[in-house]
Amino acid sequence: MGSLAVSGTDQTLATGGARAASGWARILDQLPTVAEGSDGHWHYWEVDDDCGCPVTDLERGEQLGRETVAVLRAHPEGACVLRRILRDIDLDSQVAQGFLSALEAALFGRAGD
Repeated sequence: MGSLAVSGTDQTLATGGARAASGWARILDQLPTVAEGSDGHWHYWEVDDDCGCPVTDLERGEQLGRETVAVLRAHPEGACVLRRILRDIDLDSQVAQGFLSALEAALFGRAGD
């Protein structure tokens, strides 16, 4: 058998894939709830636990939600990340409830409840 050579087109595709991956990493790095773990995997709800003060936790969650919406509006191709955030979110957390309130406000134009 002969050796496997990489054609110019294949090399371009491989380079484009690396650029796309680094582009995704830049978007993910901008999302406040997303962090890359030491294992190289992305964690989509990497948020400290509630501090125990519901008002503070809700406000922090709302801020995280607004920041997330701003990034996703600037990079619509990153919107698929929202599904991963919602999959990983801790719904029992006050921070998460604030986050969801901010998403609801952004989607439906309400100032929040």
